Amino acid sequence: MNLEDRVAKLERGYRRWRGASLALGSVLVLGVVMGQAGVGRVPELVRTRKLEVVDSQGAAVVTLDTTPRGGRVLMMNSDGHLLMEASAGSLDIYNSEGQKLVRLSATKNGEGLMATYNRRGEGVVAVGVTKDGEGALTTYNGAGQKLVSLSATDQGGAVSVWNSTGQAVSTIRADEQGQGEVGAWNRQGKGRTLTPGQ
Repeated sequence: MNLEDRVAKLERGYRRWRGASLALGSVLVLGVVMGQAGVGRVPELVRTRKLEVVDSQGAAVVTLDTTPRGGRVLMMNSDGHLLMEASAGSLDIYNSEGQKLVRLSATKNGEGLMATYNRRGEGVVAVGVTKDGEGALTTYNGAGQKLVSLSATDQGGAVSVWNSTGQAVSTIRADEQGQGEVGAWNRQGKGRTLTPGQ
């Protein structure tokens, strides 16, 4: 093989490598451009049965899933304690130890209800609706005994007080004529009421 043949062979090899390099470079550039074009697009619909958002340690801190009654959202701290649960018409708020403190919900009759709980999980305050559709606020002791009720009636407002064993001991309310009435009773239910005419 003479010198001219060798030079021709090298030129052919150079052209092949140059063509292959250009083709490979074009593919890489095209891949980068196509990848960048997709970054800004947002899918119109994502369907899944469960979605978790995790913190830097991999612990799930937000979960979206379903229950037999509908959708549910859970928020947890990094220790796995529940902080908030929203599910099928109710919202529960918990402290950092996972103890329920507040519930906002709809009753079976479609009325609104808010309840607060102490650290032992005992309901202590309820804000809701009376059986006649009027507003009511009720406080309870740790044993679940109703102590004070502030409510609206057709005639006006009413305040009722019970002792710790469940006996009604006092009321302040508007009577049927729209006048004030105050009542007080002992543990046996004996007592009296006072109205402006007495």
